[in-house]
Amino acid sequence: MKTITSLIFVFVLGFTSFSQNALKSEDLSGDWNSILNQDGIEILIKKTTCQVEGVDKLFTYGFVKVINSTNKHKEIQFRVELTFTDGCTGCDNPNEDIKTVTIKPNSSIETECSSMDNSLSFLINNPFQLDHKELVEVLLNEFKTL
Repeated sequence: MKTITSLIFVFVLGFTSFSQNALKSEDLSGDWNSILNQDGIEILIKKTTCQVEGVDKLFTYGFVKVINSTNKHKEIQFRVELTFTDGCTGCDNPNEDIKTVTIKPNSSIETECSSMDNSLSFLINNPFQLDHKELVEVLLNEFKTL
C-alpha cells in the first residue's frame, strides 16, 4: 500500500509540472517573465498600464514577447487564459482566442502600448468595468508550432 501511494504521488507530481504554463498574478510585473520555453521558442509575459487616447483612466494590459532562438522561421499558435477571482477570460470560446504569430529566425517580437498588436497583447483590467475582478493567474494553453 505504501508503494502504491508513493507511485501515485510521483505520478501526480510529474504530471503537474507539465500540465500548464502559468504565471501567478504576484509574479506578473513590468519585467518580462518566462511562461514557456519549448523547441527553441520562449514566450515571456509582462504587465503594463497604458493610457488610451481620450480616456483619463489607465488600462492594464499583458504583453507577450516571443523569442525564436532557432535558425528557421516559426509560426506558432497559443491561447492566453486569465483566471480571476470571479471567473475566467479566454476560457469560454477557445477557438476565438487563439493567437497566431510568425517570427523570423534568431529574433524576437513584442508589442507595447504605443503599437499594440492584438496577437501579442491581452486586456487585464478595464477601469470602467464595475465588477473589479482580481487577477489570480495567467495561463498559456494550446501552444503549438505550425
